[in-house]
Amino acid sequence: MVDALAGGWQLTSIVTAQSGPPGSLSVATSTSNTGTTQYPNRICNGNLSPSQRDIHHWFDTSCYTVPAAFTFGNSGRNVMIAPGLETWDFGAHKDFRLTEQFGLTYRAEFFNMLNKPNFRYPNTSIGGPTAGTITSVNAARQIQFALRLHW
Repeated sequence: MVDALAGGWQLTSIVTAQSGPPGSLSVATSTSNTGTTQYPNRICNGNLSPSQRDIHHWFDTSCYTVPAAFTFGNSGRNVMIAPGLETWDFGAHKDFRLTEQFGLTYRAEFFNMLNKPNFRYPNTSIGGPTAGTITSVNAARQIQFALRLHW
């Protein structure tokens, strides 16, 4: 009886660990009068060390200024590094034989099993009130169970 319940489980697992992707900054209110994205002026590096970063201050906004009217900023593309992604998905399933003809499959799946917060891009609009802050997060832990009767 113990083997019928505890034996025969199949496990699946996916571990994802990614560094943060690069991102570009823009100006909250464009002064270039061209209708295109306007980059800010970059006056220092702007990237903070990992120990200095938090969701309220992901990059140093004081290193970026709004360019003068009818000019483009000197900041390049992809100068800011966004948060990385770390998640562990786990699953377990077992097939129970009910009769010779019928079976029941039980499945449990856990997405982001450790419930680690994975933050999205910070606000990259220089001159806006929330520049440099992170206001959204990827999905928290999700759990789903399933039963399937097969014959």
